[in-house]
Amino acid sequence: MDFTSAHYLGLRHSSVSLGPWTQLSTGQPAALREVPAAQRVARRLAALQGLEAGVLGPSTLHLMWDVLGTFAREGRPILLDQDAYAISHWGVEHAKAIGARVGAFAHHDLDGLRRQLRSLRPGRAGPVIVIDGICVDCGTVAPLGAFLEMAREYGGVVLCDDTQACGVLGTAHDGARPYGTGGGGTAAWSGTFGDGLVIVASLAKGFGVPVAAMSACRARVNRFLDVSQTRVHCSPPSTPVVLAAERALRINGLRGDRLRARLCRNVRVFRSALTDTGVPLATSGLFPVQSLGPFDRASAGAMHAALAQQGVLSVMTSTRNGTGSRLTFLLSARHRADGLQSAARVVANVIRTAHVKQRGAGS
Repeated sequence: MDFTSAHYLGLRHSSVSLGPWTQLSTGQPAALREVPAAQRVARRLAALQGLEAGVLGPSTLHLMWDVLGTFAREGRPILLDQDAYAISHWGVEHAKAIGARVGAFAHHDLDGLRRQLRSLRPGRAGPVIVIDGICVDCGTVAPLGAFLEMAREYGGVVLCDDTQACGVLGTAHDGARPYGTGGGGTAAWSGTFGDGLVIVASLAKGFGVPVAAMSACRARVNRFLDVSQTRVHCSPPSTPVVLAAERALRINGLRGDRLRARLCRNVRVFRSALTDTGVPLATSGLFPVQSLGPFDRASAGAMHAALAQQGVLSVMTSTRNGTGSRLTFLLSARHRADGLQSAARVVANVIRTAHVKQRGAGS
């Protein structure tokens, strides 16, 4: 059982599924000419997210670097959730290097953020609040509405990396459909929209396509098109990647909700099977990233290797403070219930064996 792929909906895009293309790329920068389907994909994704307009980029790294650089040149201070994904940190470092005032606040700490906002000098351009849509470490969705309300109060914007939630979370969520419908991501899930919101998201997780998009109000997207540096100096998304993104969004419209329901069922089965064997989960929610631990690094490494020897492939991840490690399992709509139950038994046996060895070594 392979739990190392973040293709949550299980979408695969073979060459035969995309149709023919005459060349991989035009050889021209996106600022001069885009693959014709690129604008269609960006518009469709933005609409799914509840926003007016969008633009594609090769990756979230390209877009975060570029968007945060643009905000820095506008004189906007940048406040970063300290537990945001690494790529957001890299983009903020770039903004700081070109003169942006940068601060950080504790994870989802609205009170701490407000204190920093109050300390900003009046008359400056409004702040940029940088967050993740969903935290895979703690399994919680960001209080996007509260962040956006606070940003608007100070004339600022929220920049949300929604890579994990894109394609998984959506509107009208309830107990029967905890992911909601549509797959529009955190904004759709929380019902939070408006001009102060900027979303950067990769389609590489939920939709299985290595391409990213920035979505926002039309004026902000047009501004980005005017000043973007990566659209001038970096290669644009290739033709087959854009066609795969278009296919993924088409499949999402036809049967995405069925895939999300299957994914949710698989997460419930896996969690229940682990709980029944007495294995404590570090993750509390139903997002398809489930972790065990933390363990000390040596024990986690030994268990990771033992699982692999028995055919259960997991991901070994570090805790936020870097002092321990977790065993993380990425679930997909392609997993089968019987396989998940079998894998949970293997996990329980490996953890029990590791525990006995540790006790014996210490006695």
